[in-house]
Amino acid sequence: MCFSASVSFATGGALLGASALIYSKINLPRNSWYLASIPVIFGIHQCSEGLVWLGTEEQISPLLAEIAKYFYAIIAICFWPFYIPLAMFWYQYPLHHIPLKIIIAIGAAVGLYLLWAITIASPLWIRVNCDINSCESIAYLFKIPPFSSHLDKVYLAAVIIPFALAKNLRIRYILGPAFLGSFVLAKYLQTMDNYPSIWCYLAAIISTIIFYVLYIDSKKF
Repeated sequence: MCFSASVSFATGGALLGASALIYSKINLPRNSWYLASIPVIFGIHQCSEGLVWLGTEEQISPLLAEIAKYFYAIIAICFWPFYIPLAMFWYQYPLHHIPLKIIIAIGAAVGLYLLWAITIASPLWIRVNCDINSCESIAYLFKIPPFSSHLDKVYLAAVIIPFALAKNLRIRYILGPAFLGSFVLAKYLQTMDNYPSIWCYLAAIISTIIFYVLYIDSKKF
């Protein structure tokens, strides 16, 4: 998110290292793999923003900086409304959960629409937000697409409702509210269009709750 390349790399590295350590010690059933991947994806995502930072400082090639910019934006803006309901659907499989199927479809539609918005309908550019002392955040900017006035609410619903529908009470009453709180806190902390960056950083940290959920689950097997 904010601050610097070193913070992004440190956060991403810590998530990836913790994921490797914890998942090597617990038994993960196949239906948990999608859910277990969330902290891993957030870890890779944070590392990609480290590359974005290096690109703004011209420490990596322009091509790598461009790839990192689009990778970060696609994960932050397009990916999660589809992936989180999908992960929760498989986590609860073989339960036939019609509401989750509907949310997956809605999340996929939102994600594809936003993907079109940042890759075809509008160029994607970044702005480094600086004050008199330092540069502390990155804003990912694109032209707001048509029919998007309530898209942020649909995005929020697609991410949060699957947790609320979970039969696992630790997901429903700990992980879900924590993710909801990350949206609220990011909204409070945002300055100069850096909301996606702030939310992804907070959500990356909150995703470590998944380690606890899956560790408890593993004791059942």
